[in-house]
Amino acid sequence: MAQVVTRTATRMGLPLDRLQRLVENIGAQLVPKPETLELLNEWKERRDQGADVRLYYLSNMPAPYARVLELRHEFLNWFDGGIFSGDVNLIKPDAAIYKLLQRQYHLEPDRTVFIDDLARNIAAAQELGWQGILFDHAGDLRKKLLNM
Repeated sequence: MAQVVTRTATRMGLPLDRLQRLVENIGAQLVPKPETLELLNEWKERRDQGADVRLYYLSNMPAPYARVLELRHEFLNWFDGGIFSGDVNLIKPDAAIYKLLQRQYHLEPDRTVFIDDLARNIAAAQELGWQGILFDHAGDLRKKLLNM
């Protein structure tokens, strides 16, 4: 992270100390959208009531921000597991990060639904045989999931 901040400050002609403060505080500013959190909770409850549903995250989150999220947001414990890109030095849409999640959690590609807000990340998951849903907002996602 320090290298990225230094390179960015140099490239953009920004004061290094101000950019460092800005970047350090980003993690504390990350908050979930209530409607998305509500949808996640619905699927967690389905799983908890015996539905054959597992929840995993695959996030392009730098490790420092991931640690802040883990400390501040209980909803991460609702997942059965997941990967933050900063912890494994891989990033979506590189197939290696999807394969790592698949291998680590014994996912069956044809039974795996990947949700993301970037079409290129969906395409990468589909290349591995996963189903993909492009996320726009929670209401739309709810409808798409129920129609699967």
